[in-house]
Amino acid sequence: MVQALIMLAIGLHARHELAASDRAIARALQLAIDLGMHRREFARRSAWNAMQQESLRRTWWELYVVDGYLAALHHKSTFRAGSVVKNGGSANVLLPCEEAVYETGESAHLPPVAPSLEDFDNRLFSNHDDDDESTTSSPFSSFAYRIGSISLLGRVLAVTRMAHVVEGTSDTYAGVDSALAGWMHHLHPTKVYVVRRDGAVRDDMLFQAHMLIHYATLVLHCPRSDLVVTLPAAARISCGQADGVGMSPSAISHLHAAKATRASTRLTSLASLCSPVVQEHTPFFICGLLLGATVQLAACASRPVLRWQFRDSVILAIGVLKTLGRTWALAHNALRLLRDVAGEVLQQSVHSSAHHGGGVNEAADVEDWQARAIIDANTASGDGDAFAALSDLMLSPDQLDLEQLNQFNQDQMEQWTLPLMLQLDDHQSSHSTSLC
Repeated sequence: MVQALIMLAIGLHARHELAASDRAIARALQLAIDLGMHRREFARRSAWNAMQQESLRRTWWELYVVDGYLAALHHKSTFRAGSVVKNGGSANVLLPCEEAVYETGESAHLPPVAPSLEDFDNRLFSNHDDDDESTTSSPFSSFAYRIGSISLLGRVLAVTRMAHVVEGTSDTYAGVDSALAGWMHHLHPTKVYVVRRDGAVRDDMLFQAHMLIHYATLVLHCPRSDLVVTLPAAARISCGQADGVGMSPSAISHLHAAKATRASTRLTSLASLCSPVVQEHTPFFICGLLLGATVQLAACASRPVLRWQFRDSVILAIGVLKTLGRTWALAHNALRLLRDVAGEVLQQSVHSSAHHGGGVNEAADVEDWQARAIIDANTASGDGDAFAALSDLMLSPDQLDLEQLNQFNQDQMEQWTLPLMLQLDDHQSSHSTSLC
């Protein structure tokens, strides 16, 4: 019954029946707790063999993941299953095995001892084989990393959407930001790549784990940036919003904008990996992709210099939603809204470019010399590396014009800082082992 309610909640959400989806997952959670599924003893006493125990463990953790993601999409500050697991809660279910092992249906292929959530968390501070690049398999499954991702999303919800926090028991923004940034560094070498050598997605659990981290980063940084508020049309997009309580000081809003925009590009990179069999992936990808595309459109609206950089990725998001819209009403609705907003932003940008001579060199649109340096780097005939622009920014003492620096305002700072940070990140990513 719990498994059926979980599937019903996912299906109702994908059909854009959000209230019914919330009721279904709430009923599933209450039933699971009444049965004691959140305790590891439940699987041992309720199953005939090890594979059935694994199935019951996976049911609880799937409920945990779905409840957490729906809480984020439905704009809640906490998720109910998270309170059962964290802060000394009563849940102590062991973690699931790898997808390939479970799909065999053979108990003999299961690991002799399943790890716990405590083991997974403690890997960060131990000399575990998880750090050994010579190992061909991770001691923790892709499902375990997916659980870790939803736990981080729960922490994001707490620091972003709660107006009042309890002193001494709450997370801080800086702590959650560090945890999200560090997530990739703690992946086992076999979990860094989302795709196999043959180009196929490794497994959907790993795909979702990466997706959830990028989505959580968007939810954390969007409310603290100036991006979405510069795009009034985005208010029409329900699950494409990343609301929060309070805003950061304007002096650092461009840093939040850079982090949010960087996460959005990684989300659309995942979209390029799952084509053309996107229907095989979770419908939860719809809202994450929609939010990522909305952030990129907001960046284009507030900083026109970025419009050509993000135009194709927005078009990719529209294409993926078009494909998913043939199956899910949620994707069809998201497609309609995203097309409307994209048309307003990108068509206006094209007309603006034509007015200024075709948009081949956009330096005329920006008055300050710092922005021109970045644009020159973007439109260079070489690889467009932003490091070439740094020489224009690092002036010698005899070239320094203090009066000009005093007149350099915050808007100008944000105009060139975001493109620079994004290009620096692209440069680092090209030398990284991660595809996303």
